[in-house]
Amino acid sequence: MKPEEHELLKAACEATAASHPDLQRSQRESPDESAKSIEDEISGFLGAIWQDRKTVYDSAEQALQPLCLLYDLALLQVCDLSHFGLKNAHHRSRVIWPEAQLPVQPSPNAVFYVLASNLAQSMQAFRLLILHGFEGQARATFRGVIETADLLIMVLASEATYREFIKSFEDPNESYKHWRSHLSPSKI
Repeated sequence: MKPEEHELLKAACEATAASHPDLQRSQRESPDESAKSIEDEISGFLGAIWQDRKTVYDSAEQALQPLCLLYDLALLQVCDLSHFGLKNAHHRSRVIWPEAQLPVQPSPNAVFYVLASNLAQSMQAFRLLILHGFEGQARATFRGVIETADLLIMVLASEATYREFIKSFEDPNESYKHWRSHLSPSKI
């Protein structure tokens, strides 16, 4: 640990001791001893985990670099789409289904923004997970990316799907039944 990091850690231990004296007494060590103990943990077991994580991150970044460039281009496009949705979320002219007779609430532009934003955020989460070596979690997140992209496409392509998407229910069971019948990945 660098000297400036040790000083920050020591200051944090001193602040904790000052704000929680009972905790400090129960640990039976001074703030300086607490900082040293934490530093030992970091350099030992936690240090090995962090080093392993860094190795995985570096190798994943190197192996995935060509695919990441393509993925980043797609992510940039979706972020632009989300930004466009945000800028027009409360605009009087509708971005989607401009000629259709639709309910005023929720605003079709806001629906578009929410879906585009969810897609952009899911894509960003996937990117971070895969580059940091969380392959299993990234796979689960990517399934969510695909489901959100499919839903966005269907809401934009089918007025009937749009109408089903904007329905809401007070009863969670009814909401689940509706999702299962109209919006689940197998239906979309």
